[in-house]
This record gives sequence, structure tokens and C-alpha cells, in this order.
Amino acid sequence: MYDSLFDITIKRVQSWSPEREYPKEPDYSDDLWRFLSQRISSATVTRDDKNDKKGLDLGIRQDSMYGIRSVGIELKRNFKSARGLKELVGQLETKGRHYDDIIILFIGETSNNMIVKTREWIRGKADPITGISSKHYKIIIKGSKIP
Repeated sequence: MYDSLFDITIKRVQSWSPEREYPKEPDYSDDLWRFLSQRISSATVTRDDKNDKKGLDLGIRQDSMYGIRSVGIELKRNFKSARGLKELVGQLETKGRHYDDIIILFIGETSNNMIVKTREWIRGKADPITGISSKHYKIIIKGSKIP
């Protein structure tokens, strides 16, 4: 069976463990970029936040006979506040439009309430009649949930 770029990326991100604990979020993005660059050979992995400031933290792009597919990854470290949620939603609404599918990766301590609110936002992206979203979203949690 054929795994989509989104499925492959999810599996690779789930298998990733940072080389160490880092003081800042961009360090985790660099670590993940190095990891994915070595493990997704059928696609190009870029640091979109550094390259053009128009993208999410990481972008994975695959050209095939079926067209171009892309996955964006937005990484959030110690995601605990409503302000952080507002920032995340803003990034996904503006920068996320450049990708076919999106992975939201939470690192460190993550508020369970913020995870619930992020899932609610994702559900709100679905078409009200069909219940289907034009994008696929996946939340991956690496770290601990806190109340």
C-alpha cells in the first residue's frame, strides 16, 4: 500500500526524539529538520521559517507524477497560554495556507486545555455540511501534558 507524504511525515515525526533538551524552540526545529532531511528521501525538507518567513517552521515538498504535495510542520514548545493559542491560530491561518496538510508538534510541557482548544479550532475548519476539511491536520505531542 502507498503511504502519502503526510502519512510518511507523521510516522517520521512520531519516531523523532530530540538529540538533547534545548533552551529555545528554533533549536528543536533545527534538530527535527536534520532528522527529517535524512529520513524522507523522496521529498525536500526545508526550514521555511528561516528561508522566506512566509512558511511554518518546516516544509516538506514532494514532486511526483500526481503533482506537488506539501506538508507544513509548526512546532510549539511549552504551549500553555491562550496567547500562545492565538499566535498558533494566526500562523496556521496565514502561513499554513501554503501547505496541503499540517502537523502541529507540541514539545515540552503542553497544557491539556490548549490541546483541546487546538483540536476545536481544527474541527471548526471542516465544511459544515460534509464535515470534511480541505486540509489534513495532525497533532503530535512530545513531552508532558499538564492541566
